[in-house]
This record gives sequence, C-alpha cells and structure tokens, in this order.
Amino acid sequence: MIQRSIISIRKTLWQCPLILKSGNSIFHTILSRTSMQKSSVSSHSKLCAKVVSSLNRYPFTMARRIESRFCESGTADILCCYKGLFVGFEVKVGKDVLRKKQKLFKRKTEEALGKVFVVHSVHEAFECLKNLQSNT
Repeated sequence: MIQRSIISIRKTLWQCPLILKSGNSIFHTILSRTSMQKSSVSSHSKLCAKVVSSLNRYPFTMARRIESRFCESGTADILCCYKGLFVGFEVKVGKDVLRKKQKLFKRKTEEALGKVFVVHSVHEAFECLKNLQSNT
C-alpha cells in the first residue's frame, strides 16, 4: 500500500515540478533534482525538433536530427544540407558549452569546407543560414 502511494506521489510530482521546490525533505530534494534533469533533456529534444521542422520549411534546405545512440559521440545534433553545403547545428540549452569531441567534429567539418554552428534557438539557426547566404 505504501509503495503504491509513493509511486502515485512521484507521478504527481513529475507533473508539477513547482510543488517540489517548496518541499524541505531529502525526498523532495532528490525528486526535484531528477525532474530538473528530465526537463533539461526534454527541453533540448524539443528545441532540436523545433529547429529541424523550421529548417525543413526554409528554401533549399534539408535537415535531420541525429540520435546520439546511432552515431559517434561528438556529432552535431542536427545535420543539414543547405544549397549543397554541409551544415551541422549543435543545439545548446542554457549555459551548456561544446565538449572536446564536439569541438573536434566542428574542426574536422570546417576542414572539409562544411560549417558547424552552435545555436540556442530557432532564430539563431536562421541567422546562421542567412549569414551563409550572404557569404556565398
């Protein structure tokens, strides 16, 4: 009976992260940290999805989301072809920065005359494409 109550409380708390912030017990603190991690992962995924769907509406552009479990570590989150040019987008949320393998992917791509951009919003991704367009 107690086990079921804890599970139902957890489910309720996942849906209402604001409740967690007011709790003072260790149980509340652990759950709030877990929910924060879950929300940052989902916000990254949601932002990637928005960027891909927006880029695919842009003329002469084809973009695909790259799942990390299917490719080498460090590969950009979104791979795109824009007017025949290979473009990668590394999507970052908050203060997140490029890791070592991501920097290596960016350097190797640029050596091969492709481009890799770090973006924090859909607007930044479009600005990158506009800058590419004006430079070509």
